[in-house]
Amino acid sequence: MRLRIVIFLIVVSCTSFAQVQVNPHWAHAPEAQSTAPNHWSLNGATVRRAIAEIFEVTPVRVDFPAGLDDEKVYDFAVDLPPGGGNTTAFLQAAFEKQFGISITREKRMMDVYVLTAPNGPGKLIPSAPTETHSVRVRSGGLTAHAMGMPMLGQFLESPLVLNRPVVDETHLTGEYDIEGSMIRGGAIQTLQGFGLSVTPDRRTIEMIVIRSTR
Repeated sequence: MRLRIVIFLIVVSCTSFAQVQVNPHWAHAPEAQSTAPNHWSLNGATVRRAIAEIFEVTPVRVDFPAGLDDEKVYDFAVDLPPGGGNTTAFLQAAFEKQFGISITREKRMMDVYVLTAPNGPGKLIPSAPTETHSVRVRSGGLTAHAMGMPMLGQFLESPLVLNRPVVDETHLTGEYDIEGSMIRGGAIQTLQGFGLSVTPDRRTIEMIVIRSTR
């Protein structure tokens, strides 16, 4: 089954509606997201990526059947109803109607990587108190400032790094400057150099599960 792309108006309640437009992405431009009080847009992304952004997770935590997602890249624009409300709920309802799917949160036992800090912060370099968050990736190398462990875990879940859910069990609450190779095995070696451990295991985690309703 292929996803059907149209422009439509979805009725969420008797007085509230969200207008959604989905178009093929033709330009060779990087992914770009915009959020305003009554508008949400994401350009240059797959449907899986868009759903991940709605629920603020990485795409590896979205179970999207291969036969349903064509992995094509689109531009998404959603005009939300005035008066506020639960933005995630409106976006979820809009995507479910648009693509003929259901979106649910489910706990599942999964293969994951577990990130731990056996010796506390180890050789991690604490960021300066005034330093702002920044992450730059070039030629497989990472240069990050003011990166906390949750942010590091999300970065490691990238398809270009570990491509698997990462569970943070470091118990570290600080922010650090991290630099080094981050391509697959290189990421594990880099983090070992800072005193962190990344090991495969199984854990029960929350997944965003997509099913067809057509």
